[in-house]
Amino acid sequence: MQKTVHVPLAVMWRIAGGVPAAVAEAVAAVRIPELATRNNKKEAQFRSHSLTDTRYPVIWTDALYEKVRMDDRVFSMAVMVVCGVNEQGHRDILAVEPMLDESKESYSQLFQSLLDRGLKTPLLVVSDANKGLIADDRSDAAGSL
Repeated sequence: MQKTVHVPLAVMWRIAGGVPAAVAEAVAAVRIPELATRNNKKEAQFRSHSLTDTRYPVIWTDALYEKVRMDDRVFSMAVMVVCGVNEQGHRDILAVEPMLDESKESYSQLFQSLLDRGLKTPLLVVSDANKGLIADDRSDAAGSL
């Protein structure tokens, strides 16, 4: 899914630092593409890092809804988050994925991406009993978890 996010960086700089609007906009015009490129690389690394080396006996998943601008429209989108607790008791964020909703298909896609990255079957999956997650629990991807 291709996303276009508009960051009002010039406005934030002007308010936070008292920088004149013209200066803030000029700096933002130069910095935003650089920051976006750097952020895209880090995001790709996070979304593809292997989960094969660590066992997560407990994972939990939930979604929060955020207003997102995409293709010059603003709408509510589910941001699905999966956290895992490893065998040493350390909590890691395993996935943060924007999805249109919390449907069975969204959860299937989320779990399949975790399996593809090497997530081993957890002993416990904690959720808020969302209908899409419960429906996906009976599917192949979640059933493999």
